Amino acid sequence: MNIIISKIRERMNVTVLIQTLLAIVMPVGVYYGITVDDITSWSKLLNIFVQALLNPAVIIAICISLWQTFNNPTVCKFSIPEKVEIEKDLYDNKNIED
Repeated sequence: MNIIISKIRERMNVTVLIQTLLAIVMPVGVYYGITVDDITSWSKLLNIFVQALLNPAVIIAICISLWQTFNNPTVCKFSIPEKVEIEKDLYDNKNIED
């Protein structure tokens, strides 16, 4: 169990956390047409999210949004994005013929 937690901690960064949060919050806001004026108390905000959890269309939109957050179309597996590293082979490519 500790190995799994340590691997998740290695791969999590601020960008992934913000994208995940937005992947959950934005479909709810768009579906219900929420504006800043609509959110005047914590109870209203909580009520909106409870309604969202009971609505299958919003749940599907959240799932699709989360899929787009974690999906990497350049590989054949589903994984949490790793820390961004510069692709060395882009700069060290000696196989280009003149």
